[in-house]
Amino acid sequence: MRNLALGLALCVLAWSGTASGQLPKYNPYAPTQDDPLPVGQDGKLNWPAFFKDKAKEDRFQGYFKIGACVGTREEINTMLKNNKVNVNALPEAAVQGQAASLGSGTVIIADAAGKKTLVVTHPAGVSKVSVSGPMTIRQLKPEMIVRFIGRVDAHGMGVDPVDSLEVVTPDANFRWPQIEADKLRTVTAKVVKLTANRIQVQLPAGKLRKLTFTLADEPKVNVDSSSLALIGAGDAVSAKGRTYTGPGAGGIQVVFASDVTITKALAASANSASER
Repeated sequence: MRNLALGLALCVLAWSGTASGQLPKYNPYAPTQDDPLPVGQDGKLNWPAFFKDKAKEDRFQGYFKIGACVGTREEINTMLKNNKVNVNALPEAAVQGQAASLGSGTVIIADAAGKKTLVVTHPAGVSKVSVSGPMTIRQLKPEMIVRFIGRVDAHGMGVDPVDSLEVVTPDANFRWPQIEADKLRTVTAKVVKLTANRIQVQLPAGKLRKLTFTLADEPKVNVDSSSLALIGAGDAVSAKGRTYTGPGAGGIQVVFASDVTITKALAASANSASER
């Protein structure tokens, strides 16, 4: 009873103070109470509800759990209803721009006029993401997954310099290759260390798991990935999905994207130069 009384008191106080509070920064990955299946029978993405004020939604859901604010006040019901946005009912739009900053599952882009858009991918990982184009060897980082042709000796040392690599995102069913000494193989492995002329990679299986290769002068690096983590500032981004610009969006357009295509800056610059 004490918890219920306290909850009812808090409920009344929370209701009386909601109008003057500032909206918190939107977190697209905050859990909701009604997450749908990520993809509908029609193949379209199902999005969790977007809350104009997520903190307010969480606060009242907490009250509900202890038996307070149980739907007897129509003004509270209306307030909570108006706080929720059905993303699946929002209009669709396509946007383009250059990557400005990267978040967890999100990227902010800016168009030629400087207008910013927050591109949000589905929290269940079902948005289609494609990242492609060349990058420099200096942009290669530990934890990235690379694929290349190589051969090692019995100690895991590369026999020939590597002159071409591809940054990839293996899918969940990918079978990691086991590398044998003195045999030319396609190596798919995680970068663990990189210097000016040497790369060390690691495999999760097999007798030879840590391999070290010499790099050729200015090796070619290409990206063929589905990971937003590979986006860099200035990369060309195009996205399409549900669009929202109302309260809680931080004053910019938000696109809940079903498709995101990223072209690395080097490729984007080359394409722009060829069009002139």
